[in-house]
Amino acid sequence: MWLRANPPHLGSVPTPHNTLAPCHPTQHLGSVPTPPPLTNVLRVVFEDKCSACAPGQGIQYDGDTNTASCVTCAAGTASVQGVCEACEAGWHQPDAGQTLCIQCPPGRYQSVPSATQCEVCPASEGKFSELEGSAECQLTDKGYQIVDDGEGNGIGQQPCEPGFYADQGVTEWQCQECDHTQGKYQPLGAQSLCQIVDKGYFLKAPDPSSPKSPVICPEGTFRGPEARVFTVCLNCDAERGWYQDEEGQFQCKSVQLGKYIVVDPASSLPTSVADCALGYKRSATDTEDYKVCVQCDAATGHYQDELGQENCKKVPPGKIIVVDAEGLPTSVIECQPGYKRSDSDTDSYTECKPCNALLGEYSSAAGAQKCDVIPSGSYAIVEDDGSGTKEYRSCAIGTARSDQFYLDGDERYTRCRPCDTGTYQKQENQPTCNPVPSGNRAISDGTDIEKCPAGQREENGECVPCIPQQGEYQTQEGRNYCERIKPGFARPASPDLEPVLCTKGTVSNYLFLCVPCNVEQGEYQDKDGQSFCQVVDPGHELVVDETTGLPEVDQKPVKCKKGTYSKGSNKKCTPCDRDKKEYQNEEGATYCKICSRGKVHEGAMVCEGLGCKEESLVKIELSENPFLFSETAAGETLIIPCNPEKLSEVGDKIYRHCVYDEEQYTAYWGIPNFAMCPTAKTEMIHDLNSKMEVLQSPEKLSTLSSSDLAVEFEKLSEGFDALTVEEKVNGTEVKMTARDVSDVTNALMSVESVIKMDRAKGAGDETPEELAAMKEATNKVKRSTINTVEKVAESDEDTLKTVDNNHKVSIINSVEALSDSMEDGEDPIVAKNLVVKKIPAATNPDEDISLPLPLDVAEDEAPKLSMGDMDSTGTSVAVFSESAKGMFPDPTDGDEDDEEDEELEPRSSPRPKPKVNKTLNSCVVSLKFKDAQKVNFSLRLKANFSRDKGEKSKRLERKCSFLNTTTGKWSSKGCNTTQIPETGELKCTCDHNTSFAILLSISDITDTSQETATLIMFCINIFFLTLTFLAIAPFP
Repeated sequence: MWLRANPPHLGSVPTPHNTLAPCHPTQHLGSVPTPPPLTNVLRVVFEDKCSACAPGQGIQYDGDTNTASCVTCAAGTASVQGVCEACEAGWHQPDAGQTLCIQCPPGRYQSVPSATQCEVCPASEGKFSELEGSAECQLTDKGYQIVDDGEGNGIGQQPCEPGFYADQGVTEWQCQECDHTQGKYQPLGAQSLCQIVDKGYFLKAPDPSSPKSPVICPEGTFRGPEARVFTVCLNCDAERGWYQDEEGQFQCKSVQLGKYIVVDPASSLPTSVADCALGYKRSATDTEDYKVCVQCDAATGHYQDELGQENCKKVPPGKIIVVDAEGLPTSVIECQPGYKRSDSDTDSYTECKPCNALLGEYSSAAGAQKCDVIPSGSYAIVEDDGSGTKEYRSCAIGTARSDQFYLDGDERYTRCRPCDTGTYQKQENQPTCNPVPSGNRAISDGTDIEKCPAGQREENGECVPCIPQQGEYQTQEGRNYCERIKPGFARPASPDLEPVLCTKGTVSNYLFLCVPCNVEQGEYQDKDGQSFCQVVDPGHELVVDETTGLPEVDQKPVKCKKGTYSKGSNKKCTPCDRDKKEYQNEEGATYCKICSRGKVHEGAMVCEGLGCKEESLVKIELSENPFLFSETAAGETLIIPCNPEKLSEVGDKIYRHCVYDEEQYTAYWGIPNFAMCPTAKTEMIHDLNSKMEVLQSPEKLSTLSSSDLAVEFEKLSEGFDALTVEEKVNGTEVKMTARDVSDVTNALMSVESVIKMDRAKGAGDETPEELAAMKEATNKVKRSTINTVEKVAESDEDTLKTVDNNHKVSIINSVEALSDSMEDGEDPIVAKNLVVKKIPAATNPDEDISLPLPLDVAEDEAPKLSMGDMDSTGTSVAVFSESAKGMFPDPTDGDEDDEEDEELEPRSSPRPKPKVNKTLNSCVVSLKFKDAQKVNFSLRLKANFSRDKGEKSKRLERKCSFLNTTTGKWSSKGCNTTQIPETGELKCTCDHNTSFAILLSISDITDTSQETATLIMFCINIFFLTLTFLAIAPFP
């Protein structure tokens, strides 16, 4: 096989064993536009002959067989001189067996050889190829737009015209028109951006023949930087007060006040302003039309006598507006005498109003703002021509005129009024007539007076008779009143005579007659000259005439006899009913006693049976005279007055019960209750409570300075001290009664809030001296309060037993509040039976703290407090001696522990429950721990064993208890009791704040021997009864 030497693009070819010879000169592939003739292709040597490959074929050599053959050229190649050559970049051949490669047309390209097709230059991406055979695409330049062949292929680019711009892909490879509606323009070609029109200029519609350019805004228009319209300048809105007298402006000018806008008739644009004329104005509120000025309204009192003013002038009082020939208010003039104009004359500002004589008006000077008032004692002169009033004259003698004294109708100011009946006037120019002096009357012409005779009185300048039937008389002349008939007197026969005195047994009535008292209603009168009958007091009856046997109404009643009673308002006393076991062993009784456990004797005066004997008792706090408690049946309550001389005062009573002891079948007097009886201290305590109420008033406190408050505290302290002054009657000390204790409770309860006021006031701007005075006054109040509580504690035991437990609890609370108000480190307040102190936080929790002691308690009896791990910032302590236990509720009267035992105990108990007496057996300690999250402490109290020897036959039990201030009862809940025999102390471990003490319970030891013997005898009887039954059971 023969090949031409060095065929193009084939490289070196191994030489076969046969000799190869060239068949035809070579040609470079792609350099020949037309296929070569068949005679020019290579031939294959076969059997020593050259064979020609057909067009579109090329030689393929097989090295294994050392042979050559013709094959069809593949797509992307072309047959050139018997060789398949690859198409170059920019060329392609889609078919096989071709002799030529095809050039890529404009709008297409090919960057690699052996391509079977050309790639597209997409116009949508700004790419193009202008020449045939391009090996790559070009990118459209800025300021140019793409040119396509109609099929989306980019075949070139062209520059943008003036008024257009292109920014490559930003404008989608096309020239975009500068949007003049958005203020954009471009006078040059081949530009990538548009220019923005300046403020004060605008853009006309596009002009194809020339580049667009801005136009300056004319007078009367504007275009600002914020404007969204660029194709026109905006007209200044004269309707809104805008104009422009210059070109090329970015905003309009606002018309000045006192000027108006002038519109150019040719352009209809607001191009200038002018001053408002006389009689006109334009202000900031004149916004309806800025092209005109507003005429001043003479009807509302406005005018203008100057050019270019923003406001109209207000016509001053005393002047009116003058309107010119054109109807414009351009000036003012003064009102003439007899006329006026004021600010209130709003119906006309162009006319002055005449002063009206009928209304009491006049004006004597020009320019009057108002008409003067006709003075009192004068009248107006009415002008004949009906013009305004200019003068007045004085009233004559016997007449007067004023706003309080005048004639009705049109003559009120034009005539003086003659003096009325009962009045007179001797001088000219007077406002009123003088009243006739008391007891006199005026003569007919009103110029003189005379006295009223006896039996008459002066009334409104006239003498009128006194009327005895209405309780009137008069024995003297020249009086302006009738004497009133006094109660207890009857009317006289003539009004100039003295009244008649009512005698005993009669009284005066509403008809001013003496009438007898009504005996049937228990009335009497034992004095002359009385206006009412007295009613027979309870326990009394009318005196009976021994001759007639009739009750006497002119004598003082006598006490009811024994065996009778009266509730009052009865002529006779009522006998006690023996059938109902009623009796009365006292005179002057108001009720019958009940003889419930005895026999009533004849006459119902004696109850033979069980009762309390008559007894007298001295209560020096109430009276030096003894109180007599008469014999009273067992189980009955005797009621006697606190003051025997004031039987009608229902509330002031003394109650004393005759106690019946069923077990002992005896009767004895109970403690008398004097709680209703006022004492010498009652009024003092009332005043003290009043001072407390005043200090608790926010309105009162707002008016007090620290100095004033300190003075008020001093008064409080003095009030408390007055209650504690030692008094003696006949050598016996006067103590507080139950009434005093109850009354003083309110004052003690208010102490806490009053004391805390010093802390509230101390936070202000007081001087150190004022603060020191306030602190001293506060300490005095605290000391006086403790002394008062001490006085309560020293009251009789029987007195404190009759005080209500609620009052006792309130007093204890007030002491606790007082100790809580004390400051850390403040000295304790110590009294005989009481001490209060604030203890700071403990530095050593395990150390026992000895609490302060009252003066009446020995040092070895000091309570000891251990706080353990309890966290507290301070402890408020109040310690009461055992002697002050009467101030606390009596534990025998009610114990919460006993109530729980009764609930747990079966209803039917086999034996009666032993009687238990309870008493406080140690000091009482009140504790309050500040800021403690959890209360848990131990308190060691020394018990009083002095009475144990006398109670050997009794069962004694001691335990720690606390006072429940809510129920007023003692309880041991929350407290554990541990006895310390070697010291005689009890250790109380508790978990709450309140008052603590040792409670001693004394009860009888129950004798169970009788019950045991009874049980044994019962068992023996059952045993023998069973034997008897078994013995007789076998027999029929």
